[in-house]
Amino acid sequence: HLVWGLCLRGLGVLHLVQYLSLRKQLHALIGPNGIQPVSESLREVKGEFGWKSVFRVPTVFLLSGSDLMISCVLYAGLILSSFLILGVYSQASAFLLYILYLSLTNGGGNFIMFPWDFMLTESTLLFSFLPPLQLISLSLGVQSSPLPVVEFSIKLLLFRLMLGFGIEKFWFMDEETRKGVYIKKFL
Repeated sequence: HLVWGLCLRGLGVLHLVQYLSLRKQLHALIGPNGIQPVSESLREVKGEFGWKSVFRVPTVFLLSGSDLMISCVLYAGLILSSFLILGVYSQASAFLLYILYLSLTNGGGNFIMFPWDFMLTESTLLFSFLPPLQLISLSLGVQSSPLPVVEFSIKLLLFRLMLGFGIEKFWFMDEETRKGVYIKKFL
């Protein structure tokens, strides 16, 4: 129970750090006067897909791409990640964090489309199915064991991550890597 609880709280810490770092950047990147305004990029999506754009590119920014909406998403993310760390409404907090971060990855254009963003989104969805956390004052663990399908899904996600790193490391090696130069430089 403790390990699952620490993983879920750790996910809350990751989100807290992510939203704190985005707080300084997001308006300049995707705001109405930013480098790549979210409202303009989603206008193209709306024009192409119409009402189906909600299913093609799910994001709260379809409602509005204003600075107020961006601020609301950022501060809601900060509050929800704090709730997750403290164990307050942990399942709902994790699921809402998933929705917010999915909105950021789908509406963030080229600025929030890195593999770790998708990994954070996917892991947040899976972790939202873990049992509720106990309040931090009582325990760091979850209230019960997770369902076997949830536990398997999270382990499968970790396997995919490690396999992907292994493939990246050995499949796309350059000459220095094949000779072990990076190990010699490291040691």
